[in-house]
Amino acid sequence: MSWLASCKSRTDAATDLVHFLSSESVAVPPVIAELSFHFAQGVNNMRPPLRILYAEDYKLLLRYVKEMLEDQGWRVEACTDGDLALEAIEGGNIYDLLILDNSLPGMTGLELVRRARRLTHRRRTPIIMLSASNAAKAARYAGVNAFLRKPDEIDALIETVRRLAGEY
Repeated sequence: MSWLASCKSRTDAATDLVHFLSSESVAVPPVIAELSFHFAQGVNNMRPPLRILYAEDYKLLLRYVKEMLEDQGWRVEACTDGDLALEAIEGGNIYDLLILDNSLPGMTGLELVRRARRLTHRRRTPIIMLSASNAAKAARYAGVNAFLRKPDEIDALIETVRRLAGEY
């Protein structure tokens, strides 16, 4: 087991690092102590960031939601139409979660869900449909894990992503 894995907390990691440096008869410069503290802040968050594909044609909403997700430390790839989203879904990029609008130019979100569920590498990827359309029942039947109605349920998006992605 590595030293890092054996640390029980971020504070332990920072303390251990400063003690180690001190025990080597090295004066610990304040900058090292500060860096060890900042390093320790990330020790318990060593998971790679969540990777999300988000398809939305309304650019103002796309920007708002993308920023909201990125503020959580997640990586977001955005598509503004169904054809681009399909390319991304069928491609080899790893996505931990898909967020799709239903009313997209080129291809609907429902069709994207159906296509994603037919692909071996997307069959188990959680999908959230964030849409103003009245398609909740059809979306669930197609294979979405959660349907959020916009604009009313946008505030529930972060919680829903966390729940579906395993508490990121």
